[in-house]
Amino acid sequence: MVGLQGVRLEVRGLEGGIWNVPGVVGHPESNADPETDATGLSRAENEKLAEAIFTDATEALQTHGIPFLKGEESSTETRPVLVVRLERYRPTEKDGFATRVEVSLFEAARLVKDPNRIVWSSTWSVIGLGFASRPTLASVLRQSARGYVNEFIGLYLRAHAP
Repeated sequence: MVGLQGVRLEVRGLEGGIWNVPGVVGHPESNADPETDATGLSRAENEKLAEAIFTDATEALQTHGIPFLKGEESSTETRPVLVVRLERYRPTEKDGFATRVEVSLFEAARLVKDPNRIVWSSTWSVIGLGFASRPTLASVLRQSARGYVNEFIGLYLRAHAP
């Protein structure tokens, strides 16, 4: 973390998908939306949550004076990126979801044997596991992400203290 001049930010794990869940649609307890049944959130709710987490994180970084670098999606991009990864798994209980939130700092590195090749390596990471009911799922994921981003901010500020 020492020497970083800011970070880019990515939120992953809430992207849309193709849901082929046999036997769900038409089930008496189903809401006829396979994505909601499988993940606990509709596509619109996933997009809204990803946007809220991105906004929370960028505001927290900026509030603490950490430069927020606009990301470029090019193969030559080498500036560090803070990745917030959100996952949820539906165990056998119909209204409960196991949650996993990971916040990692990835930095570019060059291979000794092939210095022209850039690889990404996690240089810091924190992972939290939890459980949420369907009604609290978005809130639990958002609060966890916020807490872990704040943990990163605390460490960043300590590493860059005057």
